[in-house]
Amino acid sequence: MAAEDKTHECEKIIKDALTRIEQPVARRDLSLLLAGFYNRWNEQEKRYQLLNSLILDLPDDVLVQRELLRCEKVIKDSDRAQQLVDKIKTIEGEEGWQWRYEQARIWFAQDNFKDRYPQIISLLKENLLANPDDQTSRMLFAAAYERAGQLRLAISTYREAYSRSPQDIRIIVPTIAALYKANESERADEIL
Repeated sequence: MAAEDKTHECEKIIKDALTRIEQPVARRDLSLLLAGFYNRWNEQEKRYQLLNSLILDLPDDVLVQRELLRCEKVIKDSDRAQQLVDKIKTIEGEEGWQWRYEQARIWFAQDNFKDRYPQIISLLKENLLANPDDQTSRMLFAAAYERAGQLRLAISTYREAYSRSPQDIRIIVPTIAALYKANESERADEIL
């Protein structure tokens, strides 16, 4: 009960602050903080509503668009998700990396993954060619290989990510899981 009271108190403080803030960037940052709290508190509908209203105030803010793309309601609505990706592409331009990543991520999550697989790989390759240090694209690249049943390519890509960020738990866990899946427990144990 005490934790629930703290949650409501935190929400109230942030909402009160939002009514007083006039600068768009500060308002956006505080709104995104509240959206993050809603996510942690498993208040997905509140998170969705907050981000949806924020996007009306900041229609050209890529960060808000991307955050809205992480809402379960949007992920399940492929038309809405595609509209958001298209908006990011319009804002960034053809050479942007964020729209390519989000497009690949949305296609990865959809039922027609196999049909979109070549396009997913192509978009992520473009991102990695433009920025070889892009670990987020690299991890989605590896996950796409794994989902497509190309475990050797997945492991190779996970290992590349691991070699660049050997302390990142978000990279270590899927790398080890893929190694165990491929019956390479010795290599997995070396990482552990």
